[in-house]
Amino acid sequence: MDDHQERTAVGLGERVFAGAIGIIFLGQFCMALRYPSDPRLFPLIVAVAGGALAVSLVAGFGLHDATLGPPKKLPRASLLLTLGVSPAYGFCLWVFGYWIATLVAIPVVSMLLGYRKRTVLVLVTAGVTAALGIVFPLLAVPLPKGMLPAMLG
Repeated sequence: MDDHQERTAVGLGERVFAGAIGIIFLGQFCMALRYPSDPRLFPLIVAVAGGALAVSLVAGFGLHDATLGPPKKLPRASLLLTLGVSPAYGFCLWVFGYWIATLVAIPVVSMLLGYRKRTVLVLVTAGVTAALGIVFPLLAVPLPKGMLPAMLG
């Protein structure tokens, strides 16, 4: 197998996966166009950013370099955590609202993935949560209030 074939073979699975994800982002973009103007902004931003990343991966940018050998296997627990984080966070947004879900999710997921610098976790959690909590309302994009906080008060 020559060098070009080896490089293409290593990145083929990643490119196919990125293409499939790109199709999902395209569908999200089309669905978001049907939303009313206020709730449309965030899904459009996510769809455009995700679609651009998928296209760049399909084009070969950011793929694992064949000269490094095959990529290391991701531990099964990390893979399951990665796949389960988004639906779990979405459920927590629905139940608890943006502030509680985000303040809990960032440090919990970071620690489960092995990050242990508590000071950095506190600063990043506070910074990201506050920044998004300020920017989205300024753009007239309401944050999820949550079912539980709405019932309590």
